[in-house]
Amino acid sequence: MTASDYVRLFELGRGFSGNGNLPDFYSALYCELVSLCEYETDLSIVSGVYTQPLYCESSFTSSVNSIRYKWDSINKILLQPMSERSWAYFYATHVVFLRDILKNETARPANALSNKNSCYWGLIASLKPFSVTPYYAFNYFGASSVSSCSILDLLSLFNDKKDVLRRNKKFNYTDSYISRYLVCLEYKNFCISHLLTR
Repeated sequence: MTASDYVRLFELGRGFSGNGNLPDFYSALYCELVSLCEYETDLSIVSGVYTQPLYCESSFTSSVNSIRYKWDSINKILLQPMSERSWAYFYATHVVFLRDILKNETARPANALSNKNSCYWGLIASLKPFSVTPYYAFNYFGASSVSSCSILDLLSLFNDKKDVLRRNKKFNYTDSYISRYLVCLEYKNFCISHLLTR
């Protein structure tokens, strides 16, 4: 999501302090961080073989810096900017939490989707639920109904979408492919976060 999407979706324009949507805002930002980490740390995305370590210090730092940049972009839009203490809270409760999860995992098994004990499921379990329904994300995957969609259904739709992106050689290894793949990961995580509230 863009900075303006965050401001609109979580009504940050009416002020950051005292905003009841803050837990949802933090959860959505965390989803984006997980998506960046999934992308940054998996060097074999295009081949579809998950064998790389989940945690790499430079990749994780790059992902956190991207989120900080997004945070600063949101701050520029707001009339009353968020404080550094708000970033420190997000960092302590979400970034450190994710870093610990990733450090405890060594590698993704090739059958990550079928193995519920794999780190892939660990990442899914780490997502924080938020109550704002991301209909646009469900529509992206072609989910017929948000209410009847399960996490396994969503992962199947995600894999189908990912395969379509991979088969389209025009986008492989280009900025366009990377941005489309990141959107795909982000929407998958937004949908899963919402499904966790049910």
